[in-house]
Amino acid sequence: MGFPARIGLLGVLLVPFLAACTTFDETRETAGTVDDAVALMQTVDQRGAAVRVSQGMDDLGAAGVGYEATIVVRQGRLNADGAPDSAAASEWAYTLRVDAEGDLQATLAGGDAPGTYVVPGDQPPPAPVYRVTAGSYACASDDPAATALSAGLAGLIAAHDALAAAPQTLAVIAEPEETTVASREATQHAFVSRVADALRILDTYGGDEALQQAVAAAETVAFSGEVVFDDATGALLRLHSTTIRRDQGQWTEFRFELTQWDGVPDVARPDAAQTARPCG
Repeated sequence: MGFPARIGLLGVLLVPFLAACTTFDETRETAGTVDDAVALMQTVDQRGAAVRVSQGMDDLGAAGVGYEATIVVRQGRLNADGAPDSAAASEWAYTLRVDAEGDLQATLAGGDAPGTYVVPGDQPPPAPVYRVTAGSYACASDDPAATALSAGLAGLIAAHDALAAAPQTLAVIAEPEETTVASREATQHAFVSRVADALRILDTYGGDEALQQAVAAAETVAFSGEVVFDDATGALLRLHSTTIRRDQGQWTEFRFELTQWDGVPDVARPDAAQTARPCG
């Protein structure tokens, strides 16, 4: 069927369902349940949160314009009752500038190594990362604070667990609402989990143990937030996600938003005369 193996739900559904069909009524009920499962997986495949955000990042790069953006990442612990403690245990703030050539400048506040970094946009990930100090460039590709920057925006999203919980909770984009970001007409979508639908399918069938195990992981994870895409290009303009991992007693909040679309100054790339320590 071509649906992503990363979910694994449909394959678990089909085998026990089809093996259990012994009468016409059971077959008809099973067929309906399998249809529901197929429809659910089609929705997750086509409107899955992680898939759609990834496409939005690709469209942002393909738009061929420079942009400025901010990213704020906050992490904290859960209280004894499982609710997030509002006081963050750690916080990082990035100011990004990406020019039309894809060169990235990131200024990081917070974390272990605040500073300004530059990543050339014409090299595939992992691209070299340079730390900028008083007009001099030094390779920082091995610095923990800079490692995620080698893959640009996608690297930062992955490094801070912004979307990792989306497939676990079968999260899709829904509830479109018109909005404006960086003076661009756009559409905002909420992230909605479809785990409840998967459990309803389980209940209809009778609660197969293997399938229960397939969705049990979602009982320890909660994922919410919203995403905004540019109407004209599909580019990602805003991402806000909150992940709660009850088994780890931790929450993570990730916020990305464009503040400037196009008209961005070029990022100054390191040249040999300015490079104190080259990469590679």
